[in-house]
Amino acid sequence: MCLTLDSHHTNHPLGQKIDLDQTQQPLAFYTETKAEQELTLCDALFSRPSHAFRRHHMNTTFIANFVGKATPSTIKKLAAVTHENGGKWLISKVNFIEDQVAAVIKVEMPTENVATVQQAFKEQPYLTVEIVESSAHTHNAETIFQIRLDANDRAGIVNEITHLLDDQGIDILDMDCQRVFIAGGGGVSSSLFTSQIALRLPRNVLIADVAKELESLSEDTRVVIQQ
Repeated sequence: MCLTLDSHHTNHPLGQKIDLDQTQQPLAFYTETKAEQELTLCDALFSRPSHAFRRHHMNTTFIANFVGKATPSTIKKLAAVTHENGGKWLISKVNFIEDQVAAVIKVEMPTENVATVQQAFKEQPYLTVEIVESSAHTHNAETIFQIRLDANDRAGIVNEITHLLDDQGIDILDMDCQRVFIAGGGGVSSSLFTSQIALRLPRNVLIADVAKELESLSEDTRVVIQQ
């Protein structure tokens, strides 16, 4: 049912008073005569599309793995192609040794542009590329994760941990570190490092992936996810 409103002043459906005579972009069409200058609530609400009714694209997530010969400009080029087609790199691990690269990149983008971006990866002349389907795992942005990390103590271990987490955009909310010294026959022979860490992750970063990355810091590093 449509409600007829007076043309000079009317109450907006949300309670805001609108002077239609001063509106630069009228909400609806007016008739020719003053007596017939009326508009309907239906016209006011639906005469032009709202942001809420914009088309939402279907997204696809995939993982691109590649190894071979490349330069940093190659990576920048692939990132630019992804961005130009409405995509983004959710997670990227790129390692260079001289002119050789090994990389794993998780990409999310509109489904209609997936073929274009995947072809851009595959067309790189000196790279062997494998692409596999994935899913966009997300979690509540306010979720706080608790982990415990244990490892043999060594110089710079705290810096290694914080640097790895910072590179992935992970917020360290609390970090409690302790060192346990183990005495041998002739005194202290070794020490163990343990840390309780509270983290807030970006929505598309999985805590399981973070744990694996931390464990890759050394063979003796172990991570327990407590929440």
